[in-house]
Amino acid sequence: MPEKEKITVRFEPRTVRRCNQWIAEANCHSRNEFIEKTVNYYVDRLMSEDADSLPRSISVALDGRLSQMEESVKNVNRTNGKIRLEDHMRDEGDEAWLD
Repeated sequence: MPEKEKITVRFEPRTVRRCNQWIAEANCHSRNEFIEKTVNYYVDRLMSEDADSLPRSISVALDGRLSQMEESVKNVNRTNGKIRLEDHMRDEGDEAWLD
């Protein structure tokens, strides 16, 4: 585990009392752990609010799925929904669907 950096912070007495009240509830073993967990949570929240787009990996995956759906819709529209699943599977040579 990397060595932690020591910093000094000052809180109002009321803030310290509130932290102390929630340490056990947050499943923390120390005030330091609670404060670190709280700061990380808040920074993550700020980052998610600040994000103006989805992460690239999620965006690419969604685009791929949407493309597949668009292709499926085009195929159904082209055939006017008159192709039977059984006929399609036979044309593809896939007999596994019969099992």
